[in-house]
Amino acid sequence: MNIEQTKKYIEKYQLSLSKSLGQNFLINDEKLRKIVQCADLTEEDLVIEIGPGIGTLSLEIAQKCGKLILVEIDSQLIPVLEEVFEGSEKIEIIHDDALDIDFNELCIFKMQQHPELKKIKIVANLPYYITTPIITKLLLSLPHCERMVFTIQKEAADRIVSTTRKKEYGILSVLSQFYSNPQIEDLLLPNCFLPQPTVTSCIIVMKRREPFPTERESLRFFLKVVQASFNQRRKTLLNSLGGSGMVPGGKTALEEILLSDNISIKCRAEELTYLQFLAISEKIILLNT
Repeated sequence: MNIEQTKKYIEKYQLSLSKSLGQNFLINDEKLRKIVQCADLTEEDLVIEIGPGIGTLSLEIAQKCGKLILVEIDSQLIPVLEEVFEGSEKIEIIHDDALDIDFNELCIFKMQQHPELKKIKIVANLPYYITTPIITKLLLSLPHCERMVFTIQKEAADRIVSTTRKKEYGILSVLSQFYSNPQIEDLLLPNCFLPQPTVTSCIIVMKRREPFPTERESLRFFLKVVQASFNQRRKTLLNSLGGSGMVPGGKTALEEILLSDNISIKCRAEELTYLQFLAISEKIILLNT
């Protein structure tokens, strides 16, 4: 869908694009193809696209995947999507807030309906305000998802790929790197979008690590450990996590865990890799059993 077609739908449906919803439609064909290439799609893939807008990227995805589910929160865009994909059995449109959807239940149901589908993949053009909550939700609810491809603001992408001891390094960095080896694949300048945003965006790919622990409760506990550790990030881990009430035995027990993993008792959360957090989390789980 080129810029002329995009403008046609905006005018035809008198669309009032919302800055709060991050509604900037990608109109650069090269970048659209790049996103699809990053998703590495096949006919065995069930793809969920969050925030499809008027279906610009969706049209490209639909040519490669087995089934495409479009999740759109904005009611004014639903008639556009219904027109664009009229008669297509491969496409399903869901009018809902992605934060309210049980994606695990949805994917299980769709793959039972379509046994030829073998993999789950996520594609999303995310506004900044929803980046952290939606990525966190997807990682926790879809541990079997093979690959996630996001178009997000570069500032958010820098947080995801940040390494330890940097100011950008935080909860989203640890959780994302626990799930994957996130890679920024391409930059998207403002002129790639209509209307043009005021920030630079990028394409980031998160491919699931193997082997990967898929127990959802273990993932949730791991996240709680990370959140408690960063809750007061200027404090030492001994004070933030040790004083959180999550560790049976409190600071004394946590000190033993840290020393057993050769971690300084004076360290802060921003100094630990996802592997160190994982080791700590697993030992705390043992204390709780």
